[in-house]
Amino acid sequence: MADLSLITDSIPYSSPSTHEDSIVLSGRTATTSTGRKQKAKTSANSIKGAIALTLDCWSSRVMCGYMVITVHWIDEEWKLQSVVLEFCYFPPPHNQHTTSDLILSVVKDFNIWSKIKAITSESGGEMPPAMIIVKENLNDQYSLLLEDDFHIRCICHVINRVVCDATHFIKKEVQMFRQILKAVHGSVAIRVKFFKIGCCAGALCKSEELCDRLTNMALSDMDWRVLKSCKDFLQSAYHCTVATSGCDYISLQPLSYKHLLTLCEKIRFGQVDTGFTTPTVKQAATAMELKLFKYSANLNCQASKMALLLDNRSSIASYETMELKYQLRFILTMIHYGFAIENVANTDEVDDFFMLTAKEDRRVSNVLLCWKQHSNHFLTLSMMARDTLMIQGSSMASESAFSESGGFVRTSRSKLSDENIEMIMKLKSCNRLFRE
Repeated sequence: MADLSLITDSIPYSSPSTHEDSIVLSGRTATTSTGRKQKAKTSANSIKGAIALTLDCWSSRVMCGYMVITVHWIDEEWKLQSVVLEFCYFPPPHNQHTTSDLILSVVKDFNIWSKIKAITSESGGEMPPAMIIVKENLNDQYSLLLEDDFHIRCICHVINRVVCDATHFIKKEVQMFRQILKAVHGSVAIRVKFFKIGCCAGALCKSEELCDRLTNMALSDMDWRVLKSCKDFLQSAYHCTVATSGCDYISLQPLSYKHLLTLCEKIRFGQVDTGFTTPTVKQAATAMELKLFKYSANLNCQASKMALLLDNRSSIASYETMELKYQLRFILTMIHYGFAIENVANTDEVDDFFMLTAKEDRRVSNVLLCWKQHSNHFLTLSMMARDTLMIQGSSMASESAFSESGGFVRTSRSKLSDENIEMIMKLKSCNRLFRE
């Protein structure tokens, strides 16, 4: 995501908004941007139910920081909507206080403090303490009841940190992978053969052209088996990252956690499906397991459990059904909407829902469409689903905004000021939302 660094290629950077020769958008465009912002404020205030935010920070090559905040909600037609709420220059210092101040200023400017259910961001650096400040500020100033699961850790970022700890023990094998991939990409013939038989086969090692390219690497059949065990270990984390980055729902967080934890346990006890592992891979699995335990409370927070429970694509039969049923009933009656605990109708609704989701339904591709069809039957649970399933499990929505900016921040437009970049990003996002 280095697209915004193109701004710095042609002009000196004294201050992000003080280029004397920067191109200024027309007054009509600025007026349009102001109108879209006001329309976005009106739309945000008219949303029925809760909203969720995602945010991400990014630095250009000359270390100019930016922050993007996106808002997500489920509309009356049960469609997940999102829009860029803020895309702005974020000057240093970048710490928990400046980060929380910027977030709070956006929340208060758009008057959405009463609707926020959760904020998804990365799990490291200044973000966790900044989210604590934001939560405490909103609770104190507006008498809200935001809890610890207010801050959702981006699952993709967590997996990345977990893999970094694990690869510390297999640095040699990872370096060999890189050399092999470099050799494979250098030859079309080898690339075709490589993808046909895979790196798990020793036959590729006997290829003369590959051996010539892999200088100082005499790979035996055992070396290839070791590499394959490392590849199988890391591939599961890769598949989890792909699955979670392409999913809008937080319900995949506890499933990914359980999947990776089970993988680590199997490797440590030598029970992998491939039937072969190495001491270094076992050490890597132990390191991954320890890191996963660190994020256990975050990936299995109340919001993610509720999302998993309300996602009828997954079966609840394998979980502690009675405990989850009592938990859902308690939240439904005492916390979420304040109903009396003796309310028989709500109890029956929970029982009916558990009967419906006793088995996973592979035919359901869109969980929101399914809730739309059952919303009249589950009146209270559908409101809870609307206020839960809009929470994002990753910050991909915000990260993609930086990538999208590369479509107009090009070398031929390198004199765009940061204010203009901010206006264009918001206009593009609002135009998609309002379909104009």
